[in-house]
Amino acid sequence: MSPYVEKWPEAMALGLKHPNAIPTGLMLHNISDQIWHLAGDRSVDITWYMRRSMLVKVYIATELVMINDKSDGFGQTWEFLDRRIENAKMMNDMLDKSP
Repeated sequence: MSPYVEKWPEAMALGLKHPNAIPTGLMLHNISDQIWHLAGDRSVDITWYMRRSMLVKVYIATELVMINDKSDGFGQTWEFLDRRIENAKMMNDMLDKSP
């Protein structure tokens, strides 16, 4: 998204407008579902929902950091994302260990 970062806040706002909210939500769900599927997630219990919800939150938060990031090569965004991925791994490990 880096070529569009200047216009991305406007795009995010358009995605939240009433007629666009459901398609935006479906797009975010599809993105997170594809990522988890490619990562090998085959859960069929409540963790399926929890993992996808967690990933959507990371995705949106990273977009918000990116639109405010003035560092070279979006270095602050990459650092933020790396920390969130580590958090997600810890949460995923906890989900895998839960009864």
